[in-house]
Amino acid sequence: MSDVRKGGNEVRSLGLSLVSFVIAFLLATSGLAQGQTKRRPYLEGQFWQFKLREWDAASYDSARLVSGIYEISYSQNQLKAFYVKPGEEREELNPVPPLLMRLLGRGRDFRFPLTVGKKWSYEYTERITLPIPCSPCFHFLRRAVEINVEGLENVTTEAGTFEAFKLVKEDGPKTSWRRWVTTYSFSRVTGSVVKMFLDVSGDTGIGRKREIELIKYGAVSGVPPLVAAPDVDPMVGEGN
Repeated sequence: MSDVRKGGNEVRSLGLSLVSFVIAFLLATSGLAQGQTKRRPYLEGQFWQFKLREWDAASYDSARLVSGIYEISYSQNQLKAFYVKPGEEREELNPVPPLLMRLLGRGRDFRFPLTVGKKWSYEYTERITLPIPCSPCFHFLRRAVEINVEGLENVTTEAGTFEAFKLVKEDGPKTSWRRWVTTYSFSRVTGSVVKMFLDVSGDTGIGRKREIELIKYGAVSGVPPLVAAPDVDPMVGEGN
C-alpha cells in the first residue's frame, strides 16, 4: 500500500513539474507576441558600422572630428571600436567610447526587455569646463533624464529597413526648463540602434545636433548573424 502511495506522489510531483515547465515556457516566449526585445549573447565576428554626423544648428561644420564612420566588432570575448578612415584604414578607439556602447543598447538609456509604453528615469552629474581663467576651471551640474518607449516604427537606413522601438530621451538640469532630446530607434534584428538623433538646441534654434545611422552590420563568413540584443550587464553611459 505504501508503494502505491509513493508511486502516486511521484506521478503528482512529475505532473506539477510539467505544469511548471509549461508555465515558464509560456512566460518566456510571450514577450515575442507582445513586441518585446530581450538580450542575447554576442557572436564571434559580429560587427556594426555607423555613420555619425554632428553639427551646430546655426552653422554646420563638416570638418568636426566626431563626424565619420565608426565600427564596433566582437572578437575574443570583447567589444572593439574603430574609426574608419578613408580607404577603409581603421584606427582603434580604446576604451570604447560610451556613445558607441549606447548604440548597442549598453548603459542606462536602455532597460530590457523593451516594451511599448515602458518608462524610466535616472540622474547623473555632468562636469562642465569653464571657458575663463580660473582655478578650478570647471563646475558640476546635476541632470535628470526621462526615457519613454513611445512605440514601434519602420526605420530605413543604408543597412536596410527595420522594425524598431522608438525611445525618446529628455535630459536636462534639474533647475532648468531647457532639455536635450535624443531619439533612438532600436531594432531587435540587428541588436542595435539603427538610427539616433540628438538635438540640444531646445526652443532657441542654436545648439549642437547629432545624427547617427547604421550603414552595415553582420558577421564574418561562417558565423550566423545577430538576431537580438546582447544579454550583458549594462554599463554607465550618461551624457551626450
